[in-house]
Amino acid sequence: MPTPGADGTLRVVGGEDCELTQRSVASCPNAESFLSTAAHFALAPTCCADTPSSVHKCTELDIAAVRRDAPNVANGSISKSPSPLICNLKRKLHRVAKVRVEQNVSHRTIARRMGIEVRQLKELEQPETDLTMSQLMAFQQALDVPMIDLLEDRTELSRPVQERAKLVRIMKTASALKSAKASPRINRLASMLCEQLVDLMPELAEVSGWPQFGARRGQSALGKALQNPISVDVLDHHD
Repeated sequence: MPTPGADGTLRVVGGEDCELTQRSVASCPNAESFLSTAAHFALAPTCCADTPSSVHKCTELDIAAVRRDAPNVANGSISKSPSPLICNLKRKLHRVAKVRVEQNVSHRTIARRMGIEVRQLKELEQPETDLTMSQLMAFQQALDVPMIDLLEDRTELSRPVQERAKLVRIMKTASALKSAKASPRINRLASMLCEQLVDLMPELAEVSGWPQFGARRGQSALGKALQNPISVDVLDHHD
């Protein structure tokens, strides 16, 4: 077990036949205890030998910066504060959100396909969320993409995913033309194009056109309009 020294160092005692070097730490009977303590203090092991041929019976860790933890080590209980080597920072586990954006599918559409609320969907698609296998399969079915595209960050998407993204964009353009105020001939051609795209990919029937206006105003916009009225006299003056 590791014991604190009088000079503020942590000493891990090995056996008589234990030749403990930086290259062969794993061969020491107490290597596991030593390495766990080294990981706890986030310090690299340093060898106390004078010559490479000497038989080492101990390895020292300079813990002057964490000398306040020495009483806990002496009592046989190491502080349970998280270590930078043990506690991993937020790591991206999947790329569900990126795939959804690449497919041009809204949160509302995916939430409806999965039968969950939009708020819950936004929490699940966070890259740091540890999804279960059933949740990944649900996203795979809702997005209709290969499972590997949800896990691996590849520079190029698979060909089916690329084709789907292109068809979604074409469908949004065709739907926008169909809803626009154009000539009857243009409307007929846009309707035919939408039908042909749906024949190629039935799920495109749920795709809407590109937004023709800006973001929709909320309920508070009416109150702001009433707070800033415009006089008709100003309009007459400009005329």
